[in-house]
Amino acid sequence: MNKLQKLNRELAKLTRVFEAASAVIKSDKIAVIRKCVIGCPACHTASQLKKWGFIRNYWYTRPHGDSEGDTWSPSDTKVCHLICPHCGESIYIYNHNQRDRIVDIVDNQGVSKDEIFATVWKKHGDNAAKQTYPAS
Repeated sequence: MNKLQKLNRELAKLTRVFEAASAVIKSDKIAVIRKCVIGCPACHTASQLKKWGFIRNYWYTRPHGDSEGDTWSPSDTKVCHLICPHCGESIYIYNHNQRDRIVDIVDNQGVSKDEIFATVWKKHGDNAAKQTYPAS
């Protein structure tokens, strides 16, 4: 076996170890994030994120010209809503006293909303929100 083959074998082994460790760390990270507690300004009850629902709002853009179609774009997290697991109230994140913390957790930790929240919904304009996770 030449030196290059040996190095490639070592690299493949280290890659497998790294991927396995990364999966464990990501799983642990998700568990910690899901246990983060936020309060409901409506019923004043605090709950872990894993119990809350998340509603992603989408806004409409009209087509420009003949070749473009209708476009629905996702809103920033800070202008989306959370659903309290206790009272069911839809809470506008922008007005929440923990807004910056919520936005940091949802947008900057490298995990999807499906991995954080109990339910995830999409709301297009004034239409009713539709649940996307878990699939109904």
